[in-house]
Amino acid sequence: MVRDYSTATCQNISINAPTQGNSLSNLAVGDSFNAADYTITVTEVAPPSGGQTGLAGGAWSGRGYVSVLPPMGVTQNVAVTFDNISINDCYELVNGKIETEYDPNKRGILDLGETKTKDVLGEVSDLLSQYNGTQKEKNEIDKLMEEFKSSIEKNLSISEENKQLALQKYNEALTLWTTLKNCSNAAPNLRKSVESTEVCPNPSAISEKLSESNLYIPTIEDWMENYAPVSPAWQTDGHYGTVYLICLMLGIEDAKKIAEAAEFPDNELTTNTAILKTTWWDPDYQRSMHALTYGFHSDEEFKTCLEIINTDKSNLSQLGLLIHKYGDTYSHVDLRYRLQKSHLQRLYGKLLETSIPIVDDIGNVLNYKVKLDRTFEHEYVDGRNVGETPDLIRTDVDFYLKYVHNLSEILSVLFNKDIKKMDYHLFSRLANYALKQKVSLMGIIHYEIARLESKNSFILPYPIFKSNVMAFGHQPIALKALQTERDRYDKWVENTKRYIEIDRQQTNLRLIRRTVLETIDPKGDITIEHSYEAKFEW
Repeated sequence: MVRDYSTATCQNISINAPTQGNSLSNLAVGDSFNAADYTITVTEVAPPSGGQTGLAGGAWSGRGYVSVLPPMGVTQNVAVTFDNISINDCYELVNGKIETEYDPNKRGILDLGETKTKDVLGEVSDLLSQYNGTQKEKNEIDKLMEEFKSSIEKNLSISEENKQLALQKYNEALTLWTTLKNCSNAAPNLRKSVESTEVCPNPSAISEKLSESNLYIPTIEDWMENYAPVSPAWQTDGHYGTVYLICLMLGIEDAKKIAEAAEFPDNELTTNTAILKTTWWDPDYQRSMHALTYGFHSDEEFKTCLEIINTDKSNLSQLGLLIHKYGDTYSHVDLRYRLQKSHLQRLYGKLLETSIPIVDDIGNVLNYKVKLDRTFEHEYVDGRNVGETPDLIRTDVDFYLKYVHNLSEILSVLFNKDIKKMDYHLFSRLANYALKQKVSLMGIIHYEIARLESKNSFILPYPIFKSNVMAFGHQPIALKALQTERDRYDKWVENTKRYIEIDRQQTNLRLIRRTVLETIDPKGDITIEHSYEAKFEW
């Protein structure tokens, strides 16, 4: 059964059985494989007892998650397990079954397999506050303690140093808990054993230690240290590249025009260049184009989805603007909510409040609090200017892949295309590559577009400023910004070259750079020579 967006009902579909083919030789965490109409993302993988990975029969066991859409709801990640399954080299399940994780007592379908530390902490604290020493209580707390530890170990948003500190606090709490559960009498308000003078730990002390552990999970500083580069700016892999790939896979005509329209609020694309736009500065455009509304992700995503579904698909400019906004309902969710995996995910967009000094008639300086009509909140996280890091694909791989799934569903309905043509594994592989290598997908996603179009070359558009943008502010600042853009572009070229060499096993790749003289100020007083756009051929 699959969800039909056009009627909000379920429908039966026929799915062609995959061929046995060659067995998959390697399956790793972060990989995805298809099981009928679902895509499973792997979070744990190991051979079964006595088995061997890469067997002819494909003996794979582990855990993962699948994105599902409940009726009239939003996409959720559901934890699944698999044991002794067979997968072919096209990453398709050919034998075995995938099961959702289910706890009949209280949990229902688990979300994503990574238990939220703060949720578990609340449950443990509740049990400890009413602890009577029964075996049922001990079993429940034992299970929750294991879940708490597991959530720390699997957390990708925390540095290794802080992870060890969190585990240290957890182990201290575990020691207290082990002592408490072995006390012969641990009734409420009585922490001294009847048979001995042993004093049992107070249950509240265990909750306090777990709370100390939870302080390390995660922080903006952890993420900045491990994942964020310096000033990443607006890149075209999220809107242009991703939308282009989705449209190509679905077989939508004018895929390139739609992708260019989706990128237009950030960059005006030509064959060789990406011209930085300034719509981010305009208060109205911030809300209408970039979803900087300070609203909730689920509300803004759903409203924009309806706008896309009801738009005239022949009006590519309007469609592109709505697709851009839809992407921003994901990429502009406040990092503080995303990193903590909060269910209440608020978008950036809070208006900046500042003090304006005013001198009255007798010379007193008065400071008035005012709210500006535009927001810069998405550039500042916890008081630190981190550029546009929320927009990076690797910031939150799961959230990006959810965006890919949902946008492709929407466009398949709008253009009446077969959703089964989507290759979600490619997006998963790209996003996880960016995360593991700590790189942008600029150039890399352009290469995959060229391959899908059966081309043997592509040009990576070079980011430039129009003269009026360069004139905005002092010239030294503009020059520094331009130098930053050049350095960033060179890094994209280097990363792309390495990716293509790995993919093509270093055969027949040519990299062509053009050197130009460029005037970089409106008066024509400053001209510099530098390498310009890069062309890749193979």
